[in-house]
Amino acid sequence: MGLFFLISLGGALLASQIVAWTVPGLEGEAAQLAAISTRLSFAGTAFFALGGASRGIINSYHQFVLPTAAPGVGNVFTIAAIVALARISALAGAIGLAVGQFAGWALQTLDLIRKGIFPFSLSWYGSAAALNFADRLRQVPLGLFAVALTTAVLSNLSEIYARGIGPALPPRSPRGCWCSAW
Repeated sequence: MGLFFLISLGGALLASQIVAWTVPGLEGEAAQLAAISTRLSFAGTAFFALGGASRGIINSYHQFVLPTAAPGVGNVFTIAAIVALARISALAGAIGLAVGQFAGWALQTLDLIRKGIFPFSLSWYGSAAALNFADRLRQVPLGLFAVALTTAVLSNLSEIYARGIGPALPPRSPRGCWCSAW
């Protein structure tokens, strides 16, 4: 999800360059409107990513109705914003997209808050650090024993194979594999 945010942020910051690159020759007010529309679309993409994360969390509670309905509610908000703004702004579509994606995300976020899950908390950084530490701790025996053992076993098996001692290879192979798996 971090990648989605980086892409969204980069797209919003580089909207003018993206428009110039994708629509060469567009100038003046049309280019400015296109850049603003691009920024709004990237904001909608960020809310889409947040909605996907919220959807996954809610689904983990075996509740599927709200996450399934949220995109539909977002579409209703998108259409309503486009209809309401069509005569006022050339940006109606982009505004509608951003508003619709925000509405879908907000609906799910309110449900998460109701469940006591606060998606705005940064406590998951600590959780990620704890999981990373636990994984590193799990790798200690692997690094100390398994790698050393397989290095010794494989060099021994390679030597036996290089000398052409075929009958000695099969009995030692399973034993070496068993020792490294243990």
